[in-house]
Amino acid sequence: MLIGGPRVDEIEVSVFGPGYGESIVIHAGLGDWVVVDSCQLPRDTTPVALQYLEAIGVNVETQLKLVVATHWHDDHIRGLAAIVERAQQARFVASMAMANSIDFLTAVSLDERRLLAQNSGVTEFAKIIRVLKARRQASATYPIEWALVDRTIWNRPGSINATAQCLSPSDADFHLLLTRFQNLMPKPGTDVTSVPDESPNLSAVVVWMCCGQQEMLLGSDLENNANPHRGWSAILANVNRPTGRASVYKVPHHGSATAHEPQVWQQLLTTNPFAAVTPFNHPPKLPQPAMIQTLRGLTANAFLTNVAGDEPTKFSDRTATKTIRDFKYSIRQPRHYGQVRFRADAMRPNSWSFELSPVAQRL
Repeated sequence: MLIGGPRVDEIEVSVFGPGYGESIVIHAGLGDWVVVDSCQLPRDTTPVALQYLEAIGVNVETQLKLVVATHWHDDHIRGLAAIVERAQQARFVASMAMANSIDFLTAVSLDERRLLAQNSGVTEFAKIIRVLKARRQASATYPIEWALVDRTIWNRPGSINATAQCLSPSDADFHLLLTRFQNLMPKPGTDVTSVPDESPNLSAVVVWMCCGQQEMLLGSDLENNANPHRGWSAILANVNRPTGRASVYKVPHHGSATAHEPQVWQQLLTTNPFAAVTPFNHPPKLPQPAMIQTLRGLTANAFLTNVAGDEPTKFSDRTATKTIRDFKYSIRQPRHYGQVRFRADAMRPNSWSFELSPVAQRL
């Protein structure tokens, strides 16, 4: 993990990826911080975002202003409840695709005691609801805010203006996923063991951030779709999207071919943007060699957060190993967090620099 915090007038984007999981920590200038998604190694008790912020001297309770859950896959939500609990002054934003799924919210809120998958996204979400319910009792504001296309989820005027705007999910993705949730809801009396599958990542929230003169595109896990009203096609067709070009890009969905849209590079990004990829070291491993070559051809500034791979988790009890395999959990765990850190002067374009932790590398 890299050390040393940014200057007050410096923008930072730190991308963490241990090989399974992803978290983005952003300094928006003036001491304000944003966290998008969370990851946590199995052997750790604290998510990497909190570890990092504490290590560089950030007061999480007062300086963390926004926490975003882009979607509910385990590799993006693990440890998020701990962040929400600590960030007393932060707005919590989740995909609008969850907003009207009242049956789902009720199920995870009331039936947490019956969950079988103790590390699943639904368990983490139940913890978040518990934290937010307690917070709502002490505040007149509604504790969850919902992300949908064109919605501004954070705005800070001042000497370094900062905004965060959602580019997805589109209206079409929202309605289609809502229907899917309703169809997949468990019957009364049955266990809720996982968040209904998003295929392909229908509710992922893509965030556009502008801090001073710097613009950043955080691609989450959003994928392409043949329907022009869905996925990256909907973003590209949206006349209300930001007109600028981002110089920092969090490459979507671990660099998968299904999330790669060439027109994003042509229309939304600067030439040679600083791009970070978080790997997925479980089959099928991502990014694939062909996509690595593609990214190299698109920018000279593409980086991978972790190339160290995974290590097998050893169990002395054969029954435990068999049970884990029966539930289709991996028995491999990441060795280390990897970090790619970008920094720039808030008001000086083309001033980005990068730093890499020992297990990260340039593609």
